[in-house]
Amino acid sequence: MLTCEHKEVNTPDREYSCAWNILMAILSRSGTTIPPPEIAEIAASVRAARQSHHLTQAQLAGLSGTGLRFISELERGKPTLALNKVLAVLSALGLRLVVRGDTP
Repeated sequence: MLTCEHKEVNTPDREYSCAWNILMAILSRSGTTIPPPEIAEIAASVRAARQSHHLTQAQLAGLSGTGLRFISELERGKPTLALNKVLAVLSALGLRLVVRGDTP
């Protein structure tokens, strides 16, 4: 049985986080993974920007100093990629990563 406990008061964000962690545990047991929403958004943005620049994955890999496999994994939303390489790809596409705090 999978449970998620928080010592502090449960908020909607904590409940979402708990539900997400349980879902990921279930999916990992079955061999299926879904990238978290933020990673999926980065993946979709990279793919869209690459296509709008009329670049192949191999061309983007060359421009960013990464490999074809890395670009493919990034566009598929692999959650364990090296941040410095992700930033290199974003830079090659004229994109940047913006970090914002949650607003109530």
